[in-house]
Order: sequence, then structure tokens, then C-alpha cells
Amino acid sequence: MLKVAFYVDENGCWICTSHSPLTHDQRTGYYCCKVDGKTIRMHRQMYLMVKGPIPEGNVVRHTCDNSRCINPAHLKVGSHADNVQDRVDRDRSAKGEQNGRSKLTEADVKNIRADNTTPNVTMARIYHVDPKAIYDIRHRNTWKHVS
Repeated sequence: MLKVAFYVDENGCWICTSHSPLTHDQRTGYYCCKVDGKTIRMHRQMYLMVKGPIPEGNVVRHTCDNSRCINPAHLKVGSHADNVQDRVDRDRSAKGEQNGRSKLTEADVKNIRADNTTPNVTMARIYHVDPKAIYDIRHRNTWKHVS
């Protein structure tokens, strides 16, 4: 049986103290443990132990948005799409420059919006993006957070 120690934070999250940083996925912020010789994320294992099997193809979501939390009351099963929608609904998605795939800066977006005369195709060549990206910026379909 997996032995887990934790403390309870001000939000009711159970923060693991029984596993060292070596059992922590530093890239994602999830604590991990070994079960039957396999590495599994601690929140998934806690869900399995307390609530039962996780349906094939599903993920275990945190209702508290704390990847370090292992409190089964804060965990629920859903699809990857559900998990992504949680992130969007809670405004936790990387926006603008914080998105690692972004080619533009907020300053670029402000300049694009300020220039009402240069055609989208020309602006797209200047900024090395697709003309549709310029259209979406100008019509506030994207980069909505930039005023």
C-alpha cells in the first residue's frame, strides 16, 4: 500500500510531503510515485485509491487548479477536452507573448491595430504571419486582452 503524507493548505488542498523532489515531475508540477514498478502521477493514484478506476482515455482534473494537490475531493475524471475547457474557463491559458508559439508581441498587435490603411496581406509579410492572423487581430477575434 502506498504511504502518503501531506499537509492541508488554506484552500483545503492536500500537498504531498512524503515524496522527495526526485519523485516530482518538475516540468509539469505534478508529484509522482511508483506503483508496481511504474511511475504514476500522485493525484491519479489518489483518485484510483479513493474513487476507483479511471475510464480509458480520461484524465483526472483538479477542481482547485493546484497541480500539487492530491485531495480526492478536489479531483474529478473527464476528457482531455473537459480539462482544456477548465483551463479556458478559469483564464489559465497562455495568452499573447506568454504562448510559446506566438510570433508577435503586444507592441506588434497595438501597431497592427493602429494602422488602418496597410492591407492585411502587406502587414502579414511585415510581421511574418498569415493574413488571417492580421484580420483576426484587427477584428479583435484574437489578442482580446490587448487594449
